[in-house]
Amino acid sequence: WSRRVCTHLGTMLASLATKCCSIGYDEWKPAFKHDKRWRDNQKKGVVVLDDEAFALIEEGHTFRQFLRPRYGPMLIPPYPWDTETDGGYLRVRTPFISKPTTEQQAALKEADLTLVHKALNALNSVPWEVNLEVVETSRQLWNEGGGIGKLPKADLEELPPKPAGIESDAVLLKAWKKEAHQVHSSNAKQKGARIEFMNKLDVAESMSKEAPLYFPHQFCFRSRTYPIPVYLNHHGDDVARGMLQFHDAKEVDERGYWWIKVHAANMYGFDKADFEGRVAFIDDRLEMIEQIAADPMKCTELWAEAENPFQFLAVCKALMKPLLAARLPVQIDGSCNGIQHLCAAGLDEKGGNHVNLVPHPTPQDAYTAVLEIVAAKVYEDQANGNPVADWVEPHLVRKVVKQPTMTTVYNVTKVGAREQVRIQLEKRGLQRDRLYPASAYLSAHILDSVGAVFPAAHGIMRWIEECARLMCKEDPNRCLSWVTPLGFPVVQPYRNLRKVQIKTVMQRLTIGDRDNNSPVSLSKQVQGSIPNVVHSWDGCHLQMTAIACHDQDITMAGVHDSVWTHANDVDEMGSVLRGTFVEMHSRCLIDDLFEQWSKQYPSLALPNPPAKGSLDLEQVLKSPYFFN
Repeated sequence: WSRRVCTHLGTMLASLATKCCSIGYDEWKPAFKHDKRWRDNQKKGVVVLDDEAFALIEEGHTFRQFLRPRYGPMLIPPYPWDTETDGGYLRVRTPFISKPTTEQQAALKEADLTLVHKALNALNSVPWEVNLEVVETSRQLWNEGGGIGKLPKADLEELPPKPAGIESDAVLLKAWKKEAHQVHSSNAKQKGARIEFMNKLDVAESMSKEAPLYFPHQFCFRSRTYPIPVYLNHHGDDVARGMLQFHDAKEVDERGYWWIKVHAANMYGFDKADFEGRVAFIDDRLEMIEQIAADPMKCTELWAEAENPFQFLAVCKALMKPLLAARLPVQIDGSCNGIQHLCAAGLDEKGGNHVNLVPHPTPQDAYTAVLEIVAAKVYEDQANGNPVADWVEPHLVRKVVKQPTMTTVYNVTKVGAREQVRIQLEKRGLQRDRLYPASAYLSAHILDSVGAVFPAAHGIMRWIEECARLMCKEDPNRCLSWVTPLGFPVVQPYRNLRKVQIKTVMQRLTIGDRDNNSPVSLSKQVQGSIPNVVHSWDGCHLQMTAIACHDQDITMAGVHDSVWTHANDVDEMGSVLRGTFVEMHSRCLIDDLFEQWSKQYPSLALPNPPAKGSLDLEQVLKSPYFFN
């Protein structure tokens, strides 16, 4: 069906919902209402849930049990994929790729997906169960009002009382409105968070007596994998992750407990030291951990301030209870994984040093390396009398440069980087009138410094971007595409949507009507090329690791650049991770892209790939902090 037809039908159903759905048992009380709200600086028609209906949903499980999500965890292993139409759930069909375009569907039919299917089946085969102790603690905290750790508050905050004489004092009125607006905005955010948490808790409690559980996955167009069940899965937030553990138990030996302590330090937020330093950090706090494990409700202040409080709670329990330790998912994460892939593709020895592609006795930190260069530039500007440099100098800390550095590989814009820096400067208390010039100044220095720290990676990014621009101009109706080393065809979906205004039974709507004959969106194709190439590489690396671990009987779950396994298997899984990374990049992915794109556009003279550096990829096999 065309989008126009779908919109008419959807609007009709929404209209019927406003007329038919009631929250009253003895009298008619509409559950939904058609209203106008301010959106994007203009009033727009919306369908909203009535406040009384919202309160009913929040009141308890009795009502919410009828609002179960369509896609939940499976109680039997997902059906194996061997075609693009059958796999995952048995009775409810879900697509192999979420929201595939016709171009990508056509590419799938031409591709050899044998290894891609094998990888997806390996990820689907991991058996899970609910961690009852974390779920019970979450329930108790919620019943007592929430707001602990990363739990939302169970009740809305009250608006501040109006001061006496506010009606005749414009300054007082303005101050009160500002304070009230902050509370109102916080309450609006908490509304959705509360519903999401309660649904998460309901799913966990309903599955608490079921084991094992399975999470069927599907691909996005870039070849990354995502679990289909909503609310409760290992891709979720800290609370969802803390509520889950592996179903299969593996008795933990001395080396396994060593890794659990490393994991505990990581979850607490002490993750920059070397491994022995992290273990010592936890050894020094074993008495505290024992106290937390014995009764977390009595000492929430000891664990709720951790970076990942509910996962830290789970590992505290595991350190004191062998049965929980035997099922605990221990995680190791890549070091700026996107930059790792670019440095490996360009054999960038200088950049590879900063992202742990070569062995070091301690973990290297790319963000600190960028910060040092930024700081040198700021100090120079200070010496030259730049007042903005004086403003930002007290705020030259790792956290301020982290996000722009991390998202550079995902082609963050100057505006996006400026906003990331502005948020951090605002948190650090910089004067409001200085935020814009300070964030613009500092973000520019950060983006320039990333290129100095990772020269080969920066060159590859610019090369991919230039190739994308040339190819889209050569054939404006063709989407940029490539095939990953595992055989997954990536097709960027970005086209110029034709804006169409239609009159529905409820209101006029402006929709983007997708037409496969429409020209591609040049800006989106170019801007998306770098992050999508990198995402397709990290997705491929995860899939290769999943296949190898499955073949070696190692339980492995993955969240993009984070891999999870039993404590006793971390060393073995780490070896697999390093081996698959070296194997994937040994085929020279940049030359591979150049060859693919040259065949797709034979009449186009694409620029040659950047010259490669001298990084020896075999060093990755010996690098202890490659994933840590």
